[in-house]
Amino acid sequence: MAETALENAKDPQVYEVAFHIDPNLSDTEVAAVYARVRALLSQGGEVIAEGEPKRMTLAYTISRIEAGRRYDFSHSFFAWVASILPPESVESIDKALALDKGVIRYLVVKTTAEAAKHAEEMHKARREVEGEGEEEVPAEAQETPEAAPEEARATL
Repeated sequence: MAETALENAKDPQVYEVAFHIDPNLSDTEVAAVYARVRALLSQGGEVIAEGEPKRMTLAYTISRIEAGRRYDFSHSFFAWVASILPPESVESIDKALALDKGVIRYLVVKTTAEAAKHAEEMHKARREVEGEGEEEVPAEAQETPEAAPEEARATL
């Protein structure tokens, strides 16, 4: 019985990667980050469900320290991708996401194909109800003092 459990642990599993993309990036750069993460998850497996980036207000501030500077984020672009992958590939995906400067926070979870497909259906239905436009962000909230200046972002 222990051998069967060990063999099953090597079988491909469904993993979902949920991630926040830096809100200071342009739409083109956001699309490039999303494409990189999607490609990463499709290299060793098959993408079965996904939710494209959508700008959102965060429930709490996410801070990141790079090159001795602190960056605070109150908004982000949120996206997710579910993929069927061999379990041994999860560690390399985790490392690649940690090194991607466009990803400010991420989470990798094991799930089921049914749950991932249901989430995609719900995501699509919600977009149809809300419309395809981005969330409206008041002008005063778009430029916060904790956001990194463009000059600083370019040097990172």
